Amino acid sequence: MSNTSNQIKTEVRKIAGVDYEGKILSGKFYPYDWPKVCRACAQFMPASQLRFCMDAIKGEEGQYFIDTLTKMAAVWEAAPATYGTLDTPAEQQIAVMHFFGGRIDFYMVEKDKEAEQLQAYGYFSYGKGYEAGFVDLEGLKRQRIINVDFHYMPETIATLRLAGKIR
Repeated sequence: MSNTSNQIKTEVRKIAGVDYEGKILSGKFYPYDWPKVCRACAQFMPASQLRFCMDAIKGEEGQYFIDTLTKMAAVWEAAPATYGTLDTPAEQQIAVMHFFGGRIDFYMVEKDKEAEQLQAYGYFSYGKGYEAGFVDLEGLKRQRIINVDFHYMPETIATLRLAGKIR
């Protein structure tokens, strides 16, 4: 794992108060500040996925979804701003979040830091190879088949290429 990837994970731990294994620590969102967590998640997560998670919190697996939403909100908060990785060679950029559904894959590297999150930069595919560029987040969220990958761990673009996840 690269140093930059470790830095992202450290930043997420500080913000979320939850590490990647779900162990509770302390941080910006802990104890669970639901208004902040929900506002952050609503900026990138499709409404249907967020509604499912909010319903699931009431069930047996509630703690898992509480920790997962908190972690995802922290990943979102820690993501570099648009053009924040401009000086980083493409292969060393960190894909901090993964969206998927059907033949669609999007590995997000940067996000718009404006109050209204409208776009993100990363690597996108409709199943025929990947292209780097900007994606309209609102349009992506409206796709009924799109979900945010809760189990994705931030990786460099080079690592994703080696693993065959980006061609």
